[in-house]
Amino acid sequence: MTSAKILSLAGVVATSLAAGSALAQDAGSFERDIYMRLEAGGAFLGQNRGNWTGPGPADPQITHSLSNPGAFFGSVAVGTTVFDGLRTDLSLSYQSRMNVKGQWIAPAAGAPHANMDVDVSSWIVMANVFAEPLALAGYESPIRPFVTGGLGVAFNQMDDWTRTNPAAVQPVRTFEGNTETSFAWSIGGGVSASLGDLFGLGRPIDLDLTYRYIDAGKVQGGGTPLPGSGTSVPREPFNYDNTLHTVSIGVRIPFSTY
Repeated sequence: MTSAKILSLAGVVATSLAAGSALAQDAGSFERDIYMRLEAGGAFLGQNRGNWTGPGPADPQITHSLSNPGAFFGSVAVGTTVFDGLRTDLSLSYQSRMNVKGQWIAPAAGAPHANMDVDVSSWIVMANVFAEPLALAGYESPIRPFVTGGLGVAFNQMDDWTRTNPAAVQPVRTFEGNTETSFAWSIGGGVSASLGDLFGLGRPIDLDLTYRYIDAGKVQGGGTPLPGSGTSVPREPFNYDNTLHTVSIGVRIPFSTY
């Protein structure tokens, strides 16, 4: 990770924590806590189309239908309860390597076209807000629905990728990978349930079931062919929008109050 990226992430962290602290100071006598959130689950593509354009000046842009194999999705976060029913945290999430296959579907002219085989993974840093409508309305319940949203940055990595076209002079070509840094956002909801004070911390641990839609921005391969794969460079390397549906189960563990 470059120093510029590290500084950018540091700015996001500082802004998020400062905002949370300022809001907390105005929240009255509610006993606020600092917590760690751990979650794990699965991620599935929300986008089913990808594109590439071959090296020839007259080559059309080819559209591909994407497979959706799924991948592991996990997060670790540190946050604070601003007041009863509202919390914020800063999370680091990982979408494990997903093997995506692209079957060409258009255009019909010049067919057959190349199919794609790629492996994609992502790291996502996000500042999140969680609101619990029942708690905000003054209702106490061991089961607490919530809505959530977040803003951040994603680092989408495509490993070396392969295009295969049996009708081409060179049927199989492999190109170098690439990492795209993109703006990311999420929206979702879920439900929390109190598990009680399992570890004698003086405050209950909460179990969260969460669905999120995450737009992690663009993922795109590199254009340089690997040795043995020819020399021509695609005008547009294979790419798609890395949007995800995620479902996860997590716990929130308080470790301090203020």
